[in-house]
Amino acid sequence: MLLLDTINGIYKGVFNNDTATLDLETEKNFIVNGQSFRLLKLVQDKGVTDGEVSHFLDTERGLIISRSNTWRIAKVLDPQKDNSDYIGLITLLYQLLTDEEIFKNPVPDSSIKLTRPRVE
Repeated sequence: MLLLDTINGIYKGVFNNDTATLDLETEKNFIVNGQSFRLLKLVQDKGVTDGEVSHFLDTERGLIISRSNTWRIAKVLDPQKDNSDYIGLITLLYQLLTDEEIFKNPVPDSSIKLTRPRVE
């Protein structure tokens, strides 16, 4: 559970019944097919070796990605195809995962060629 007070800049998360303070590292706006996404990058345990975690949150739609900054593991939103925001969320995920400015160490080069989603 995430507890956000964006007006006062207070961000907390409850993980395994323990409350952690989250640091706002970046705020970025994305526009996809006319939809606006306000994305916050919140960091848990900032500077802790083997414990720092980045949480990427859309202020209207919720948690998009939670990833370890040490290990190559993450929890990624899997939008349902019947969701009216499906195309927007998939495109947002692609933009986020390939944005080196906000997503450090983005998706590594692969033998699979990724094609940018077509946005109309």
